[in-house]
Amino acid sequence: MDKSKLKEWWKQFEDENLNWLIEQTLKESPDIHQAAARIDEARGLQKTAFGSLLPAISGSADVNRGKQLFLKPITGDSYDASFDASYEFDLFGKNREAFKAAENELLATLQDYDWIKLSIIAEVIRTYISMRAAEKQIVLAQHNLEIQKDTLALVERQFKAGSASEFDVKRTALQVHQSTARIADYNRQKEVYMLSLLTLTGLTAELIKAHLTTCKEIPGIDLKAIADAPASVIARRPDITAANLRFIEATSLRQSQLAAFFPTLSLSSLFGLSQTVLVPSTTVWNIGGKTAVSLLDFGRIQGQIDAASAREVTAYEAWRKAILQGLQDVETALTNTARYEEQRHALNLAKINAAKAVSLSQTRYRQGDNSLLDVLDAQRHLIETDQALIEVENSYVIAIVALYKALGQY
Repeated sequence: MDKSKLKEWWKQFEDENLNWLIEQTLKESPDIHQAAARIDEARGLQKTAFGSLLPAISGSADVNRGKQLFLKPITGDSYDASFDASYEFDLFGKNREAFKAAENELLATLQDYDWIKLSIIAEVIRTYISMRAAEKQIVLAQHNLEIQKDTLALVERQFKAGSASEFDVKRTALQVHQSTARIADYNRQKEVYMLSLLTLTGLTAELIKAHLTTCKEIPGIDLKAIADAPASVIARRPDITAANLRFIEATSLRQSQLAAFFPTLSLSSLFGLSQTVLVPSTTVWNIGGKTAVSLLDFGRIQGQIDAASAREVTAYEAWRKAILQGLQDVETALTNTARYEEQRHALNLAKINAAKAVSLSQTRYRQGDNSLLDVLDAQRHLIETDQALIEVENSYVIAIVALYKALGQY
């Protein structure tokens, strides 16, 4: 698959409000800011690990003024300065492996950042689509409510004229109240989705409402599902790459712990200047080396090696699970999009039939060929079909979003 088709894939929805939301999310999202901070932390740890490969140099200086009592008291200044350097020869790769581990952790953290961005983008789109679906349900319910109110008014007139029963009035009023209750629930859903957008984007309610005032159709209904080779998905998904890097990191840490069994060899040197009231300026220097090996540690090193080996196995299994999860995500999203598309097609046909049935029942009712129950039943079927169609359209687009996320590209 051409990667260009996956870059900024949400723009295929052709919704300027959605594009604005994602643009602001990438700037203001608390989750993305946290992920960026973790990258800075990983860079700091990498620098620390790299420093262990280089010599350590320190310096000190001291200046004093005072009186020293000997045969004759002497007052004067004294000073000394020194530079100390030490270097551990990494003969068995302990420090090198620790640095490799820190380097792979940084790379994994960068992949985490990409995955978090992709996940936040997908969640913003999903929430926005669900909010638009709730808005569409509100418009539909309000339209149906007006029709039901007209029907109720007709039945009430017939009741006053003696051609309809009180039972007819009550069951017609029942549908009016049910539609009113549904509108309240859809408004609740819309408000909940709006609150979710506040948390995801990090924006204020006033700013979001100012850009999302217009009720719009559910975006992306006409998009088609895309497919990609499993190998490409595995290679591209940031979470799978991060899991692989953490497995490599765990391997390096285990090898670093193994190196602790072997002796360490270090070189140290000292150079200094000193002058007192009794001793003229002089230089002091020293250079030497030492080796150390742990002869008896009561299993401390072996325990650390065992723990590191267990973490390596854990990291490997996490990587393997990430691969399986990635493939499952793609297959699930493809299955969902295919089945929701079938449902959408069937419900579109059912909606046409239901609308025709309502029209015919109303005509026959006015002619006296149908009862009021037939009209109300036909209206109920149309309302249920419209509601189901909006729900399936919402689910279909969310499945498309899940598929793009599963492909691991943004």
